[in-house]
Amino acid sequence: MWIKEGMLTLIFVSNEFFLVRFTELEDYNWVLKGGPWLIFDHYLAVQRWRSDFNPSVEQLTKIAAWVRIPDLPIEYYDKYVMRIISNVIGKTLKTYYNTAEQARGKFALICVELDLAKPLRPKFKIKGRPVHVEYEGLHTICFHCGRIGHNKEQCQYAIKRQNELQNSSEKAE
Repeated sequence: MWIKEGMLTLIFVSNEFFLVRFTELEDYNWVLKGGPWLIFDHYLAVQRWRSDFNPSVEQLTKIAAWVRIPDLPIEYYDKYVMRIISNVIGKTLKTYYNTAEQARGKFALICVELDLAKPLRPKFKIKGRPVHVEYEGLHTICFHCGRIGHNKEQCQYAIKRQNELQNSSEKAE
């Protein structure tokens, strides 16, 4: 899916990081700008190589993700408005062409860069009305703490809070 002109070499570095070398600049640019890429419904984080990259200590802190906004009123299908909406969720990377052209009324589809250290938003408001956000390919999102990697039932922040509340109520008795 990545090769249009040349060839690629895939090298396993360590710690689930790979180095990909392209023989053609067009393929390289396609991979960097054509994503985000989903493989078996999971995101593949793609970034330029950085000097002094150390895979044993590096952590993924940002990811590009597709976000759906279902049932968005058609008057908001404007490039300027979509940029404002997507910047509420994350950093705007791109808007699906049909969304920008108002060709799709069932949902808006945008690509945003998500900061994994910050909580994800399950919804936001437009003119006082709640608007729900659906994150594609992110299967383990905790809408208690907003982080990726676990769900609400497994959330250590929620469990800790629940234990604190239980301990404080036992002390009050």
